[in-house]
Amino acid sequence: MVSSFFIRWLLTSPSWHLRCRARKREETISSLKAIENDDKVEALGFVEEIDSPEPEVVIPRRSIINASLQLEAEEPTRVVEEFVDLQIIKAILERSRRKWEFMWRGVKISAPVTDEKFYVEFFAHDITIAPGDVLKVRLQIKQVRDSDTGIYSNQGYEIVEVFEHVPRLRQMGISEAY
Repeated sequence: MVSSFFIRWLLTSPSWHLRCRARKREETISSLKAIENDDKVEALGFVEEIDSPEPEVVIPRRSIINASLQLEAEEPTRVVEEFVDLQIIKAILERSRRKWEFMWRGVKISAPVTDEKFYVEFFAHDITIAPGDVLKVRLQIKQVRDSDTGIYSNQGYEIVEVFEHVPRLRQMGISEAY
């Protein structure tokens, strides 16, 4: 396992070398910013030893600057909205931020329903709900970015708008059919 590596900065003036351990995102951004701020840096190449010949692969300065801007643009948190169908498992029968339980894509999630229009219809008995019913909604998903991998994971949910309530289908008895 290689614990560190050498980076050869290709300069218009005589070459110089930097031993670098960029383990964290902030350190990587800092290193990329240093390249961006130094006009003498034309490209970046990786070599195994400090006295190795010129690297076979060279990353141009413009690509390094673009990577720096891209890393800075990634927010540590974000909110994503999706239009989804949620099956009700447990409902909260009062206006509050308490979380209902739903099944979404085979995964149980908990989320408050914050749509006032939905509650107006619900308390007017225009909508009656039961476990297994489906709500067609606009779901806000709060996500947090892992600094090591850059992958966002879901941290919380909120139902900001209910478009439609679909009662659970149930089989009719023979006597109900006629």
